[in-house]
Amino acid sequence: MPIGQIIRKRRKELGMTQEEMADFLGVSIPAVSKWENGSALPDITLLSPIARLLEISLDRLLSFRPELDSEQIIRITVQTEEKLKTEKYDEVFSWAQRQVYTWPGCRQLVYNICVMLEGWRMAKDIKLNDDQQAFIYKSYEKLLKNDDEAIRIGAAQQLYNFFINKKDYENAQKYLDYFSIENPERKRRQARIYRGQGKSEMAMRTLEELLLQMCMVCENVFNDLNIISLEQNDMEMAFYYSQKQSNLEKLFDRGDYCRRSAFLQVATAAKDVSKTLDCAEKLLSSAGTLSDFTKSALYRHMNFKPVPDNYESMIRETLLECFNGEEYSYMLSDSRWTSLLEKYKRIK
Repeated sequence: MPIGQIIRKRRKELGMTQEEMADFLGVSIPAVSKWENGSALPDITLLSPIARLLEISLDRLLSFRPELDSEQIIRITVQTEEKLKTEKYDEVFSWAQRQVYTWPGCRQLVYNICVMLEGWRMAKDIKLNDDQQAFIYKSYEKLLKNDDEAIRIGAAQQLYNFFINKKDYENAQKYLDYFSIENPERKRRQARIYRGQGKSEMAMRTLEELLLQMCMVCENVFNDLNIISLEQNDMEMAFYYSQKQSNLEKLFDRGDYCRRSAFLQVATAAKDVSKTLDCAEKLLSSAGTLSDFTKSALYRHMNFKPVPDNYESMIRETLLECFNGEEYSYMLSDSRWTSLLEKYKRIK
């Protein structure tokens, strides 16, 4: 609330006239009137006397709040959006600037307002003047120092986009470095820089690396979902997740071994002899396909280490050791199981 409104409201609450207030402070009645209607502000030397006279703190007189809470941030953000819908862009921009200058320490509000102004500008194809562009740019620059990672990365993303659109790839790279190396968006945006620089091969390799990385992430997620379903004894959902994981492996050219391995965990948990036997036989017979993805056209720009000559036999030995463990004791009574294991023991 502006200081003039606070003075008028509190004066009336105390039953004090403008004349009485002016007399107490040693100023003219028109001076008090100007404070209250907002056409003038009290001299700084009068702030403490005014606060004492009105029996309020200086913080209340000046509407000082150390920070906005989440509801207030949302309220101003929504107000900005509503103004953009009904008022001229330049007028709303100026109003939004005042909010930022009023609450410079409220990084979330600064970020929300800048994103909204930029989004509206792009949607309506509005050209910013130099001062407006400088305000947006400097605001994002300040947000890069924020402790909140989401705000920091969001600001870096906006600055990255700004320089990408200007085809200034050197500066775009500078802001990309704010992204965590574990953030998949960093690789995708890096590829965009390479493409803009005419480095198509590097862009392709970076994107292929991202594909393989995301495949492995999804693979682990489906595996965890599978485990949780088995812990809850929900065999239907466990099989469902196994099927999805198998489809994923096929989509990303991960080979028959990976595609078939998705079902072994469910068969083992259910102690289903027939399904376990089927899964084990398919895994042992497809052990050599575990590295097939390295030959896929999907990853043709990536460089993989040569696969050892004994790689397939190493995978089989690991499987056989696993199948001879206590977890598969329920299979020992089936002659087909022992025959299967003996068969692959003899294969070098």
